[in-house]
Amino acid sequence: IGDWSSDVCSSDLAYSHQAGASLMELLIVLVVAAILMTAAVGLFGRSRNSIQRQNAARQFKNYLERARFDSVKRRPSAPDQMARVKLLSATAYSYTVDLNQNGVIDAGETVPVDLSYSGDVQFGGTGLIYPITIVFDQRGSTVTTNGAAAQITPVFYLCNGACSPSTSTQANSSIIYLSPTGTVAMMNGGSTLP
Repeated sequence: IGDWSSDVCSSDLAYSHQAGASLMELLIVLVVAAILMTAAVGLFGRSRNSIQRQNAARQFKNYLERARFDSVKRRPSAPDQMARVKLLSATAYSYTVDLNQNGVIDAGETVPVDLSYSGDVQFGGTGLIYPITIVFDQRGSTVTTNGAAAQITPVFYLCNGACSPSTSTQANSSIIYLSPTGTVAMMNGGSTLP
């Protein structure tokens, strides 16, 4: 009996020394947790910027489609009555449609849109001279002119920061392509244009 009780007592002491974590183990766990949190915060920031850019691109695409539908529905023959989207700068544009549904575009039916509220989202591309005006005729076809009154191909890059067609990737840009017939396509940056 004496041997058995001494074994129990010595094993209880061995277990009592192993309970809990050492200071070194606790520091290692804290360092690993800090590294994981830093990585998670970085990924969250990048994904938030990407979501803001994609939302701004979807909104721009929707305004283009809305302007096209407005011109097709009203069938205007006078250029000043045709629905339009106008890029004013790299971070601002406006759209003009028949908001009050009276069949004509009245004064005050131009709505400004400011991209500066969407983080660092801005328009990019090659040789953009502002203002760029996209006009939809009664068939929904487009004519796009830049600030130098030259017709241009409407391919717009919405970027997180500055970008160009050569630096456009899925991670930093969305592309809005507008065909001459007025069809709008939204693609990931770095995609091959139709």
